[in-house]
Amino acid sequence: MKQSAITKAVSGIFTVLVISILVLAGPANALTLLLETQKEAVNQGSTAIFRAEIQDASLTEEDVLTFTLTGPHPITCTFNKDGKEISGCEDVKIHAKEKENNFGYGYGESKTYEFLIQVKTTGFEVGEYTPELSVDSDSIEGGKFKIFNPPTTPKKPK
Repeated sequence: MKQSAITKAVSGIFTVLVISILVLAGPANALTLLLETQKEAVNQGSTAIFRAEIQDASLTEEDVLTFTLTGPHPITCTFNKDGKEISGCEDVKIHAKEKENNFGYGYGESKTYEFLIQVKTTGFEVGEYTPELSVDSDSIEGGKFKIFNPPTTPKKPK
């Protein structure tokens, strides 16, 4: 009987400890990033389009997002959650949209930020490029794409 009482007491203390840790830790706050390349190849001088999404986020005006293209003509564009340029976005247009997510049951609310990123490739060198989106220490690469010279049509003889 004594052993049973000790076991119950230890179990009770352990249970209270685990629940206390969970309550103090609070809900997880993880970002989910998505970056899609709309076309695998574009003509030089046309527009390359990317769709980016940041899920389960609580971004503030101070948060900086960075869109990077690595390749023969690398660019780095920094902007805020509203799609407003901070630096380096000369050939880039960003359209931002914010959606509320309400999970209920005490899990609170979060937001999803969607971005349509358009890169004008005039003056870009032909070759393979890799897009990347980063927010703070989180980042994701999108699918590689190529910029190529548009085919020229030969002039018809007169």
